[in-house]
Amino acid sequence: MAQHEIKINLPGLLKMLGSNIYAEPDVAVREMIQNCHDTCIIRKTQDENFRDPCIDVSFDRAAGTLTFSDNGAGMTEQDLHENLATIGQSFTKMQKDQLRGAGVQEALLLIGQFGIGLLSGFVVSDEISVITKSIQDESPPVEWKGRADGTYQVRTLKTEISPGTRVYLR
Repeated sequence: MAQHEIKINLPGLLKMLGSNIYAEPDVAVREMIQNCHDTCIIRKTQDENFRDPCIDVSFDRAAGTLTFSDNGAGMTEQDLHENLATIGQSFTKMQKDQLRGAGVQEALLLIGQFGIGLLSGFVVSDEISVITKSIQDESPPVEWKGRADGTYQVRTLKTEISPGTRVYLR
């Protein structure tokens, strides 16, 4: 018997997730804030000098954007490809497992685990833009832009920014 791969209609999957798992638009807000929370906890475990975690949520009616920003651990370009562009791959779960293995108590504070939280943004928007800078010194700031049709782009930014992440829902 021949073996075949199951195909995925990503735009259809995103629509199904949006209408079933994330049926209420306010869930997207909760998921984005949860992601901000987790990355601040992760930064605290990696940077002993980090003292003032910050999460900001704002809305710009004229631009049609809902923005979530934090000063957490941020992400590298590789993190973006491996985690934001891979459904079911949870950056937080990986960090939680590493922290548990190292006996770090803050692992209990991390919330995310399924690797689909960012997808909730497609319930309220057609495009998600993520601008991030990892706390890893050598890592440049990067931008990830994803669309509800299942496509995304990544580019390195020339502008210097502080570590953390800004997510724009358009």
